[in-house]
Amino acid sequence: MSNNQTLQVVIDITEPEPGNTVVKIRQTEVPPADKFGHEDTAEFTERGWHSQVLDRIRHVFGYGA
Repeated sequence: MSNNQTLQVVIDITEPEPGNTVVKIRQTEVPPADKFGHEDTAEFTERGWHSQVLDRIRHVFGYGA
């Protein structure tokens, strides 16, 4: 990704029924490869969302602990 690359992240939080919250994350403009030529940026980005954000949210609220 170049320094001037713009990514867009949309986080949609809904409550389809009381006590049940659904979080959907959509990130666009993920480049097909990084500056080193690694072509797994989409998979790496998804893993990062899980390990750096979603898993931590679950831990804070006591899910999966």
